[in-house]
Amino acid sequence: MSHSGKVWMVFAPFSLFALWCAYDGWFNADSRITEQLIAFNRTFALLVGSFSGLLAYVAVRLRLGPRRTGIVAVIRFKSPEDGRIEESAVPWLWALLPFGCIYFASKRAWFHALMWLVVAPFGIGSVIYSIFARRVVEESYASRGWTPV
Repeated sequence: MSHSGKVWMVFAPFSLFALWCAYDGWFNADSRITEQLIAFNRTFALLVGSFSGLLAYVAVRLRLGPRRTGIVAVIRFKSPEDGRIEESAVPWLWALLPFGCIYFASKRAWFHALMWLVVAPFGIGSVIYSIFARRVVEESYASRGWTPV
């Protein structure tokens, strides 16, 4: 599956959840919903909707073609043993999502996978790891002898 397809798979549930929250926040006429829940749904719909828009932008940019810099950068490394080329697109996004530790483990950055589990539950930890995710992935490949392509 292409990188764009993977991003669309993440986009779909986030956008559906944003729509659901928007419905409960603005359009639901149920009198049992409290004002606090309405405010929460409206706020969450805006936040998740904005994140969904960012995901859609990333997916479209990846579909148009990979770039070496910017928000949709694709990292490529070549194996020293068999010459196989591995790609990693938008590492900041995968580190930001709730399963960032699985992403780091798939890139064999074991220390960072464990640290993500320790730091990310405190909220700001996943944001901090998303900022440094590209460097973590690059160092993980470089430590195993892979060369950038």
